[in-house]
Amino acid sequence: MKISVSFLKSKFSLQETIEKINQSTADFIHVDLMDGTFVASKTENVFEILECLKKATKPLDVHLMMEKDALQNTLQEVYKLNPYRLAIHSELSNTLELIDEIKTRGILCGLAVNPDTTIEEIKNYLKDIDFVLIMSVYPGRGGQAFLDSTISKLQELKKIKEEQNLSFEIAIDGGINNETVSKVKPYCDTLISGSFICMSDDYNKQITELKKVP
Repeated sequence: MKISVSFLKSKFSLQETIEKINQSTADFIHVDLMDGTFVASKTENVFEILECLKKATKPLDVHLMMEKDALQNTLQEVYKLNPYRLAIHSELSNTLELIDEIKTRGILCGLAVNPDTTIEEIKNYLKDIDFVLIMSVYPGRGGQAFLDSTISKLQELKKIKEEQNLSFEIAIDGGINNETVSKVKPYCDTLISGSFICMSDDYNKQITELKKVP
């Protein structure tokens, strides 16, 4: 089980938070970037974040919540950071084109699935992607409560993966803490956790809490 740490909500400054993640036992730094159109929230300090991430020593796990035009502009900057993997949304009109573009650059590509998006809507892409990012909250705000309706979506996705012998990994983001982790751990390869870790003084203690839950 891998842990990706989101810094969307933290008690420390952006620079301090990224350094604390660098020094932790986390597997990835999770990066959420939003344009204020695709989702209601907007990342106001995109270039500050990208600049700070140049000092990242953990692999970058990027999630872009953006419409087509903003996405293309931001992608060019994100590519410079050589992220390990990158998730976009299937609602975009040029999804397959973007998947090909991202993978051509040697970056793992995934699709993020919002709470109101069904697995049926992404089934045709599953053979082409490296991972699926299931959103267990509505994207754009840190600190939301986990949506229990997500569990059946995880179960459906894992069943399809096994029945069709597909190789994509499953990640989950939203409300992941020491109480909700047991609900999703049987189905996921990566847990993305934000405020549970970044609102704490001891990142490693919180990461250990997540990993030790059966």
